[in-house]
Amino acid sequence: MVGDDSGEEFEESSDELVEESSDVKQVEQPLLPVVPAPYIGMEFPTSEAGHIYYLRYAFSRGFGVTKNGGSSKDGRQRVIYLCSRGGKSRSVSKKAIPDKNKLVTKIYCEAHIYLKLDQSRNSWVVIGFDDVHNHILDPNHSHRIKCFRELRDWAKKQLELNDNSGVPINANINAVSEMGGGPNHCGYSERDARNYIAKLRRGSMKQGDAEALMQFFREAKHRDPKFFYSVKFDAANRLDIVFWADSTSQTWYEYFGDVVTFDATYIVNRFDLPVAPIVGVNHHGQTIIFGCAMMTHEDTDTYKWIIRSWLECMGGKAPKTIITYQSAAMKKAIAETLPDTHHRHCIWHILDKLGNRIGNNEDAE
Repeated sequence: MVGDDSGEEFEESSDELVEESSDVKQVEQPLLPVVPAPYIGMEFPTSEAGHIYYLRYAFSRGFGVTKNGGSSKDGRQRVIYLCSRGGKSRSVSKKAIPDKNKLVTKIYCEAHIYLKLDQSRNSWVVIGFDDVHNHILDPNHSHRIKCFRELRDWAKKQLELNDNSGVPINANINAVSEMGGGPNHCGYSERDARNYIAKLRRGSMKQGDAEALMQFFREAKHRDPKFFYSVKFDAANRLDIVFWADSTSQTWYEYFGDVVTFDATYIVNRFDLPVAPIVGVNHHGQTIIFGCAMMTHEDTDTYKWIIRSWLECMGGKAPKTIITYQSAAMKKAIAETLPDTHHRHCIWHILDKLGNRIGNNEDAE
């Protein structure tokens, strides 16, 4: 086997694959003729030229391409491009439990091309080529492979325009897909479109909406002098994270704050923004809220900021126990900001994921 896959995917925007034109409905894929296979001794002026040639060859055969390695330890410049199904999945390790519902794409395929810089001729030469795959190739579906997919500018603009106009997400994606010739010819997948719309919603809360939220906080502070809110903006001065808690939440926490739950699995539909309430239980067994946060992204730094803002609101008093869903980012944030607090995982989330962990094991009962 040739090296470990670094996992670096190449998103090629090759006009030979999908030609952008005003009459996009006429686009047919695949349009490329069969590309001759590379051979030992074949030369390219640059490594990128070799990469593009191998991409074209891969597209005509029906497999994807990833990059493995660069300059070697001895300083010689060389590069290997692998079949995208080469190497092993990142989830496969002795310590990790793979998700049985996740499609395994890395199956140790050894097909590759190996290029080396020949300084005497100032060209990149093919010094290794293996064209044997351990999986079925399907050139009729090459346009669905990740390295050949591209959400082009016209599609991005139309998706954004429709979303801003209030078009439902499914209708939006279907309409733009048809403009590009249908799902089999538009050059991108439904997931690509959904991810792009989600990114738009997460990263760009409109200025008017942000101002309305700030006005709401100011009015709440005027009505309730103990109302607490904290706001963080990103480098572009856009709303990034907010946390708030009223005086009732602060009073409840003083009496019932020994054990709290921090759950960031809620979503606000319009902006697709995670909302994380911090909740507890009173002496009547009723759920009570100790504060709430809204964020544009979820990572360790975000959770640390939320927890520190919450502790500031509560006078620095940390809970004895905090219960969360299973999140590596949240686990790290809690360890750094609440070092003396016991951290436990929510039983509902544990049981919800149990089926994925044990699968159809006959001994599961």
